Amino acid sequence: MKVALVAHPAWFDAEAATLRHLAVGLVAHQVRVINVIPESNLNPELDMTGDVVAYRGRAPRTLSYFSKRYVVDQVRRLEPDLVHALDSPARGMAEAISRALGVPLVCSCWSRRSAHQLSRARSRTTERIAATGPLAHLARRRFGRGSDVVTVRPGVYGFDESMPAPLAEPDAALCALVIGPPAGQTPDPEILYGLAQAKGQLGSVMLFIYASTDVQRHYWQAARKLNLSDQVILVPRATGTMRLLMQCDVLIQPQATGQVRTMTLSAMAAGRPVLAATDPDLDFLIEDRTARLVAEPTGRRWAALLNDLASEPETYREMGRSAQRYVTEHHGMSNFVEGMVAVYRQAAPTPLPFDASGAEDGSGEGSTGDKD
Repeated sequence: MKVALVAHPAWFDAEAATLRHLAVGLVAHQVRVINVIPESNLNPELDMTGDVVAYRGRAPRTLSYFSKRYVVDQVRRLEPDLVHALDSPARGMAEAISRALGVPLVCSCWSRRSAHQLSRARSRTTERIAATGPLAHLARRRFGRGSDVVTVRPGVYGFDESMPAPLAEPDAALCALVIGPPAGQTPDPEILYGLAQAKGQLGSVMLFIYASTDVQRHYWQAARKLNLSDQVILVPRATGTMRLLMQCDVLIQPQATGQVRTMTLSAMAAGRPVLAATDPDLDFLIEDRTARLVAEPTGRRWAALLNDLASEPETYREMGRSAQRYVTEHHGMSNFVEGMVAVYRQAAPTPLPFDASGAEDGSGEGSTGDKD
């Protein structure tokens, strides 16, 4: 079987590692891969996982008719059995390929915004929607007629024991990784106001802002206004930064975005405590088990949490270990790949070579896909 994976630039920027790991896992299941990605995101590692078809431009919807037709012709030559839009913004391109080639379409839903975009789709007969967590319920309500909505939990790999423990050195600077909102959303600077309020009571604190360039600009302007420029570092999205970022003491998700981010799951897999604004769409953020949730993420509340983090490090280290156990059980990469293979098997016109559970890829235990 051969699957064309269609990625939108914004999703690819945040989830390049997810695409790479998914492609490798599919190859282990004897599923051949065609990566349809923007030319600006070409990566030699993807060449090793299968064929690559690159398109010019930062968004598929901005491509001209002739550019789309070129991509369709290139994919047609590779003869996929199924097309998978990795998030709803890539659906236009994926649907054009699916219609031209007469093959089924699978579309993943990674955010609340994706679920709303799916509801505006024209075709309602050929696709199977792979949604994550409670987003599956929203997708079913919005776009459930004639479609199967299957919950496939996003997956990450664990980290080895050589990773330094968080909050282990009381005299060292507290390093916090801040995950900004997706591109196009205005960031909430309250976390910076919280740092400014707690600055006199805490020791040295460094915030590493991981976000797109347009989002980082807002954070930097707020940091300069609050005289925090020496405590804020802007981290570009680049290959190879994951392991370095996972050595921070804590991950902070300062606002609810309705967007699944595997960076947060990776921090949990590395045993990092998570402080996050309450987000009902993210079912893996569980109060006091995997994260400390903030219902009203004001500057005063963030200041209190930062002080609490510094004064009770063992409490947060234990929460990090609890989150690590949860991710190992529910969000392993092998489970994610198996879940996608199960969706492909349901949607594909021809059966896969063998049952997904028989693939030798070091699969862990857990559900491969849950129908809601």
